Amino acid sequence: MQWIESALEFAWKLPRYEADEFAAAFVAANKSRHMNRLLALLMKKFPSADDEREIDQLKDTLERISKSDPDLYLMDDTGGGEIRLITPATGDTPTMDAAAYFAADIQYRYEIRGWDGELHVKAFEINYTKWRTENEIFAGTLAEMKGWAKEAAK
Repeated sequence: MQWIESALEFAWKLPRYEADEFAAAFVAANKSRHMNRLLALLMKKFPSADDEREIDQLKDTLERISKSDPDLYLMDDTGGGEIRLITPATGDTPTMDAAAYFAADIQYRYEIRGWDGELHVKAFEINYTKWRTENEIFAGTLAEMKGWAKEAAK
């Protein structure tokens, strides 16, 4: 849910919604989150650093420190994974088939739409024990999803 919310900063302001533009905003907000957090920490700790070489040295130092201090851990080792954009259902290919083919290792799948000035989300849990099956676990607005997530966490 926080990943969807973070995309709002990069997307058109609601009520305007364009699916392809929101997908790009989602990727921009979330694939770069480790680097964004690192940059924010650098700017907070060293507000006067403006020399590019000095900033690179600080970044290298923080990356070394982050490996040994879990409170400062900011970047994963690969920079990949975590986000997939999959083709929606078309014709004879249901969305789950596309998800199973293009992203067979996912645990959850989300469908996000703009409607009446709000984001509407459907969330599905993927069942690995039954090939190509999924259970819809939520359907509603993003605001409703926040309440649902709080209840589910209890």
